[in-house]
Amino acid sequence: TTASITVAKSGLVELTVTDSGGCTATARVMVTALPLPTVSIQGSRNMCKGGQAALNVRPGFAAYRWSTGESTQRIIVSAAASYWVEVTDSNGCMARDTATVIESDRLMPTISGGTILCPSASTELEADSNESYTRYIWTTESDTSIYLGTERRFTVSSAGRYMVRVVDIGGCSGSAVIEVKAGSGSI
Repeated sequence: TTASITVAKSGLVELTVTDSGGCTATARVMVTALPLPTVSIQGSRNMCKGGQAALNVRPGFAAYRWSTGESTQRIIVSAAASYWVEVTDSNGCMARDTATVIESDRLMPTISGGTILCPSASTELEADSNESYTRYIWTTESDTSIYLGTERRFTVSSAGRYMVRVVDIGGCSGSAVIEVKAGSGSI
């Protein structure tokens, strides 16, 4: 009784038409519902006053459209605000995500990694991956004058309190501390 329908799931769709003379014809078509793409904005959610933050989504989409008007996988923003991205996959299906960038007086990095150090072993510490960070400086919390490392990842072989200081593309900095404790070595 209608000329068109909306199909919400995969399956066989059958259409039967009857003309004014009572003659009928039937057509069948297999419809495949495509999965919606998923998108998640990554990057800095915190920037210093007057600084910048980098936001990005994974590669592989056919099109990107940001609330800023940009159409790239990655954008640099310089204002605290909510930003959205809409992506389109190769099938023409779309997804959207939103992220809020806040402005503060300093950056707030995080450190992850092993916090228990087994005897005669080492553990790797890792500062969060933020595209706007241009520099990492690892020290002990008690002596910041001796640089222990300048990469995002840092391997420690003795217990202690370790600090990473990060600097972003706008020159803003911040630090985080993690304590690595000596394990007992017994099972």
